[in-house]
Amino acid sequence: MTINIAVATRDAIILGCDSLSSVVETAGFPLRNGMGFAKDAFGNEMQDAEGRKLIAVDEVRSVVTNVYSGVSKMFPVYEKGGFSVAAITAGMAILSGLTIAEHAKRFCAEKSKKAFKTVQAVAEEFLNYIRIRWEIDVDFVNTDPSLQQFLPTLQFIVAGHCSEDNSGRVYKLDVATNRCIDTFPEGDHCGVCWSGQADFVERLLLGVDHGVRFSVQEQFGQKVNEATTKALTAMVESLTKEGVNIPEGMEMDLAGMPAAPSWDSAQANIQFQDLSTQYAIDFVELLVNTQSGMQRFGSGIPTVGGRTHIGVLRRGDAFKMLNEPELTHKHTGYAHDL
Repeated sequence: MTINIAVATRDAIILGCDSLSSVVETAGFPLRNGMGFAKDAFGNEMQDAEGRKLIAVDEVRSVVTNVYSGVSKMFPVYEKGGFSVAAITAGMAILSGLTIAEHAKRFCAEKSKKAFKTVQAVAEEFLNYIRIRWEIDVDFVNTDPSLQQFLPTLQFIVAGHCSEDNSGRVYKLDVATNRCIDTFPEGDHCGVCWSGQADFVERLLLGVDHGVRFSVQEQFGQKVNEATTKALTAMVESLTKEGVNIPEGMEMDLAGMPAAPSWDSAQANIQFQDLSTQYAIDFVELLVNTQSGMQRFGSGIPTVGGRTHIGVLRRGDAFKMLNEPELTHKHTGYAHDL
């Protein structure tokens, strides 16, 4: 897993990410949390031809078995004439036997003579380049459509400046769904976005993460439906008791019933467009380190962590990663001489 952050201000776009790469296996745990084995329409546990119990596909989970640090998840994808576009990635670390960073280098080399006029054009071209290789790697064509949702994911945040863009632009790419989304399509095109594993970032900025929101909304909807059914049943019984004839097939429009609580009131109030470049750098550091730090103290294998990488995109300047260390040879042996 990964944390990717992008903050767009009037002056710059700051990218941030961690540097851990996870080894993930797919598994099912039927004896955990009351999950149980797959059952047929009559509630009987299902078995294969050799008598082994089966588990439902919906209960299959991704499990992290190991992690590696020092991974490059941030890289340029286009640089020409003072205009730069860079990307950060989450999801698959290897594609067709090459790292995602190596694919980005090859994309840059292949498109070096092409002059892109907008960041969107770069993002769409890069998505198409990666999508072709992703489909081959996951055998997309021969995968049953009902199982395609379980294929490995690969996402990018692509940001920068091009000649026909009046300001910096930020796009989110989802290779599995083949989508390129303009993250800040209106106004000053400023704000913050993220991808990967960002539950603690969401709690900090939104007051609640997507997991809690989904759970609360599901419980809220269930309670509303139960209360509505109970009220309607009581009303019908009361009317029937009083001798009122309820027309067969009568329907009631309950569209006005609330579907979920509002989550907007807890959001952090930050004027991203007015942040100085240094403030934006500090802010991205805070978000990445928050997600990384909380992972360190949680149970299980940390899937976000390692060195925090920060990249700066400014109009007229080349893409720059800050304070990146050189490769070093630290352990020089055990001899007693110098």
